[in-house]
Amino acid sequence: MKIKDLIKQQQLLNIDEVCKNIESKEYEYKINQVINLFNGKITKEEIIYEVKNSKIASLYFAKPAIKQNIIEKEILYRLQKINNTFKKLPNNGKDSIRFDNKGNLIYGSKPKISINLSKSVDYIANIDNKIYYFAQKYTSGNGGSQDNQYNDAIYFIECALKNKNRDFGLGLVLDGDYYDDKLSKLKERYSKYKDILILSIDN
Repeated sequence: MKIKDLIKQQQLLNIDEVCKNIESKEYEYKINQVINLFNGKITKEEIIYEVKNSKIASLYFAKPAIKQNIIEKEILYRLQKINNTFKKLPNNGKDSIRFDNKGNLIYGSKPKISINLSKSVDYIANIDNKIYYFAQKYTSGNGGSQDNQYNDAIYFIECALKNKNRDFGLGLVLDGDYYDDKLSKLKERYSKYKDILILSIDN
């Protein structure tokens, strides 16, 4: 199953969960938000009725599937089927890793005032007795924020390549329709490096 279909499937499950449980305390806050938005002209009972009878209405209350880490979990699952040494690293905290603009490995949370660090390493693996650091992005659609994600991925590689004593490999895991026409260009851009892997889990 493609990643985008996995997200759709999860979103539909989230909608069904809302329809079944809209009367639970979990949704009280959002219900009150809607009541306040309409200055009390819509009642709690009316909202519950609409949600139970309309998947479109329940979508407002449903958790966004893309924010549930299902992409990261699925990608890790697929990567580990290829190589069982793949491990997910946290985005922040003492176990997180980034590169500075000189290629040095920076351990721990990103300093608030620094703007020269790469995005965090998402996965680490041992491939052919060599440590590889991977960044992962799932990007759909087009626009400025999507371009920023793409540039983040490139900056990750470019920072790491400045390491003067680089003894590690690098990788990008890029999925989503945004990369349909970019993946091959990125592979070509870094084709001279035998230890840079650019891939799509969907492919």
